[in-house]
Amino acid sequence: MNLQRGRWPEAFVAALASLSVGWPLTTLLEEASWIGSGIVMVAVVAISGALARSGNVGPSVVAVGQLGVGLLVLGWMFLSSTLWFGLPTFSSAGLAADLLGEAGAVLREYAAPAPTTIGVSFLVVSVLALTAIAVDAIGVTNAAPAIAGIPLAAAFLVSVSNNGEAMEPWFFLATTALWLAMVAQQSDRLIAHWPSADRHEFGTTARFGAGYKALARTLGLVGLVAALLIAAILPHFPPTFFGAGLARNPDATNLGPGTAAVSFTETMDPGEDLQNPSQAPVLEYTSTARLLPPLRVTSTAGFDGQTWQPPARDAMTVSGPALPPVTGLSLANAASEEEIDVTFNRLAAPHLAVPSPATAVRMDAAAFGYDESSGAILLERPVDEYSATYLEKVVDGTLAPVGPTAARVAQDEPDLLSIAQESERAVVSRAEEILGDEDDPLVIGRLLQSHLRGSSYTYSLELAPEQPGVSDDPISQFLASRQGYCVQFSTAMVMMARSRGIPARMAVGFLPGELQDDGSRIVVAADAHTWPELYVDGLGWTRFEPTPGVRTGLPPELTQVETPAEAAQEVPEVADVAPDEAPDAANSADDTSWSQNVSAWLVRWQWVFLALTLVALVLAAIPAVGRRYRMAESRRARTHRDYVESQWLILTRSLADLGVSDPGVKSPRAMRAHYEKSVALSGEGAQALDRVTGTLEHARYGQESTVDRPDEHMQTDVVMVLDAVREAAPWRTRLRAAALPRSGFAGIAKWTTNRTHREAHTDARDGDMHERQDA
Repeated sequence: MNLQRGRWPEAFVAALASLSVGWPLTTLLEEASWIGSGIVMVAVVAISGALARSGNVGPSVVAVGQLGVGLLVLGWMFLSSTLWFGLPTFSSAGLAADLLGEAGAVLREYAAPAPTTIGVSFLVVSVLALTAIAVDAIGVTNAAPAIAGIPLAAAFLVSVSNNGEAMEPWFFLATTALWLAMVAQQSDRLIAHWPSADRHEFGTTARFGAGYKALARTLGLVGLVAALLIAAILPHFPPTFFGAGLARNPDATNLGPGTAAVSFTETMDPGEDLQNPSQAPVLEYTSTARLLPPLRVTSTAGFDGQTWQPPARDAMTVSGPALPPVTGLSLANAASEEEIDVTFNRLAAPHLAVPSPATAVRMDAAAFGYDESSGAILLERPVDEYSATYLEKVVDGTLAPVGPTAARVAQDEPDLLSIAQESERAVVSRAEEILGDEDDPLVIGRLLQSHLRGSSYTYSLELAPEQPGVSDDPISQFLASRQGYCVQFSTAMVMMARSRGIPARMAVGFLPGELQDDGSRIVVAADAHTWPELYVDGLGWTRFEPTPGVRTGLPPELTQVETPAEAAQEVPEVADVAPDEAPDAANSADDTSWSQNVSAWLVRWQWVFLALTLVALVLAAIPAVGRRYRMAESRRARTHRDYVESQWLILTRSLADLGVSDPGVKSPRAMRAHYEKSVALSGEGAQALDRVTGTLEHARYGQESTVDRPDEHMQTDVVMVLDAVREAAPWRTRLRAAALPRSGFAGIAKWTTNRTHREAHTDARDGDMHERQDA
C-alpha cells in the first residue's frame, strides 16, 4: 500500500468542499440534526476513497467502492431496523422510499425553514454523500478538480436558491475558496513534475513556482471579489422553492426569512391541496361559535373563461384592530359577534385566514391592511398567533338596502357581472331551467345552491371525460357532466347568479377543520375550499355552499331552502376530501388504469430497455476487463524475472490507455528514450522511469544468480511513473482511460481470439478421433 498515492490532503479539501455546499441548508431547515450524520458520511467517502487509491485500485473501482461503503453507512444510520447482519434488504429499499416520500411531502408543504424530519435528514445526507462521491472521484481520483466544480455548483445552487432570500456571501466564499484550493493542489503537483530543462528562461524552479502561485492567487482573489460585487450590484429576482411549500409552484407566494409557513396558491383552484395527504397542521384554533363557517382568505371576480385569476391587490393600511364596517349589512341582520383564537399559524404572508365578515383582528406587532375589492386581510409579515371577531348573519324580515346597493357594486366593478362568452349559452339555459321567473336575489341564491347540492350532481376530484356536442369550456362541460369538485360547483353558481344580474365572486380559504379532544380545531392543506359569494341588498356579501359533501357541512342557515334535517338527508355520501378518503372503487380504477398504461409502455419498449441495459453492462465491464488484461502476466509470474517483465507490461499497457504509444520490441534503454520523448517527466517520475528500465535491463541480461531481488521496488516505481503521466494528461484522456481503456478492448479481443483457437483445436481433435473410429 502506497499512502502517498491515496492523495489524503486532496481528499480532505474535497470533503470540506462537499460539506460547504450543505451550509446553506441550515437556513432551509428548522433544526441542524442532519449535520453530524452528514459530516460522518462525507468523511467515510473521503477515507474510503483515499484507502482504495493507496491500494493501487483503478479509478472506476474506487468510485464504486465509495458508493457501496456510502450505502452501507447510510443504511446503518437511517435503516438499521431493516438490515440483515448489517446488510440492506428489500425492506431497506422500501423504508428508504418511504423516507424520501416523507421528505418530498415536507418540501412541498412547508416553506423555509421546514421541519427537519427523519425523511428530510435522510434526503440531505444522501445528497451530500452523492456530492462527495462525485467531487472525490472527479477532483481527486481522476485529478480534475476544475471539473469537480460542476457537481459542487449543482448541489450549491439547489441550496442557495431555496432559502427565500438573496444568497449570503459567505456561502459562496466558502465553497468557491475550497474549490480554488483543490485546483491549487493540482497545480502544485503538476509544477513539481515539470522538467527544468524546458524553463531556463524563467529562472530557478523555486522562483518560477513562486511567481506562478502568486499570479494564480491574485487571479483567484480578483475573481471572487468581482463575483461578489457584480452579484450585489445587479438586480435579481426572489429565489424559487422546491415544491408548493419550499415550492416549485410558480404561483406560490414567496416568504420572508425566519418563517416555517405553508404557502398559499392564488390560482383559486385548490385541486392540488385537496389531494395533499399530509396531516401537518396549517392552522390550530378555538372558537366561541356553535356552527363554524369556513376560514376565508381572499376572493376574486376575474374569470378568463378557463380559470379564475388572482385578485389585484390595492390594500388600505389599518392602524388598529378594528376593520372597516361590513359593507351592505343592516344591523337587524347581524345576529351575533363570534370570536376565533388562532394559536398556531403556518399560512404564508401576506394571507390571513378568518371567518367572514370579520369586524376586528388582533395580533402582536404586525401591521396589516384590508383590500376592499377582495375583502382580504393582508399582512406585512407572517404571524404565529392572532385572534379575530366576525358576525353571524340572519334574515330578519324584509331585506332593505344598506350602503351600496347591488347595482352600485356591479357598476363599480363590472367583472362581478361578467360571463365568459363561450359558456354563456349553457349558463343562461340552466339558470332558466332552475329559476324560471324568480327575481329575488336571496331566493335565487337559495334555489341555485339547492339545485347544485341535489342528487343529480356528483362530487369528484376527477373531472368527467369531455362531453360530446358540448362547448369545451369548463363551465359548459360541468353543467353537462354534473361532476366536479368545489371549484366547478362554485363557478357554475357564480355564473348563473351573474346571468340574473346579481354581483357574484369566488372566495377561497379553508373548511373549519377537524375537532380535537381539547375542543380546538386543526386545519390541514386538504381542507382547502372555494365557495361563491353573492351580493344581496341588506346582507352584503353572502356566502353560499353549493358543493355537496360531508365535510363541507350544511350551507348557512339563511341560505337554506329546506329545514336543516331535510338538507342533511340530501347530502351525498362523497365528501369534499383528499384522495385517501375518496371511494375505494375510484382509487382502484385509477390505480388499474395507471398500472395498465405502465405495463403497455414497458412491453412496447422492452427491447429498447434490454438493449440499453446490455450496452450499459458491456461498458461497465470494459474497465474491469482492462485491469485483468494488464495484470494477467503478473498472476502467472513464477520467477523474479517473470515478475519484472509483467510489471513492465502493466506500465506499457497503462500508458497506452493514457494515449502514449507502445515503443514495440526494443532494448530497455531505447524504450526509455521513447517514453522520455513522448511524455515530459521530471523529478520523481523521471527517476522512477530510470529505475524501472534499469531493473528491466538487469532482469533481462544479468545473471540470475547476481539478481537477488530485481523486483523489490519495481511496482512502486511503475505506480510513480503512471501517476506522473496521468497528472500531466488532459482530463479527457484521464476520463477515457478510466471509463473506456484500450486495454479493456484488447482484453476482449484476446479472450475472443483464444476462445476461437480453442474451439478450432477442439473441432480438429474431434475430427481426428472420428477418423480413427471410422478406420
